[in-house]
Amino acid sequence: IGRAAHAKLRVQGVGHVDVRMHRRIPDGAKFGQVTIKREGTGLRAKWFVVLPLEVPTSPAPELTGRRIGLDLGTIHLASLTEPVPGLTDEDGHVPNPRYYRHAQTKLAAAQQALSRCKRGSKRRVLARERGSVIHGRIRRTRLDYLHKTARTLVDYADLIAAEDIANANVTRPPTPKPSPHTPRGLLPTTAAHKARPNTDHPKCGRRLSS
Repeated sequence: IGRAAHAKLRVQGVGHVDVRMHRRIPDGAKFGQVTIKREGTGLRAKWFVVLPLEVPTSPAPELTGRRIGLDLGTIHLASLTEPVPGLTDEDGHVPNPRYYRHAQTKLAAAQQALSRCKRGSKRRVLARERGSVIHGRIRRTRLDYLHKTARTLVDYADLIAAEDIANANVTRPPTPKPSPHTPRGLLPTTAAHKARPNTDHPKCGRRLSS
């Protein structure tokens, strides 16, 4: 497989397949077992390659001396004890993009088109696939935003303190509609995962994750 944005992957029993990579492979990386997964069905199905890498150990980042607290919310994705440049507003609030809510118009149109199609017809299959594509795009965009937010927090602070609270206790039940655009539990988990290699004491030159 190449190291550019476009590469070729050799799949046993299939041959060489064109692959569009979202990031470059680090020099000296060793490849693990490749996993190929599919999202959706039919002509609109998308195929993804999960490529685990073993990279050389990098030097521990320098300590910043910053410690921040993180409080998950409903209006904002999270509120921090201090503003983080490029991430929060001046009050320390992390914005909640609400990708699911912004896609409601497209989802409603896709559902209406599906309801007009005859059961068992090819048009109904295609209409169902269109709705699946929209949901898949929302999920990937949301996860991308959470990963980038967690990466920014880990790079900014040496210690991140997050409240251990159940998602059901954040809002007052029952809610009129579930809120898939607010995956609150993923942000602390993702931040901890990204900081996991640096869990030693600061005196050892490592960064704390909790």
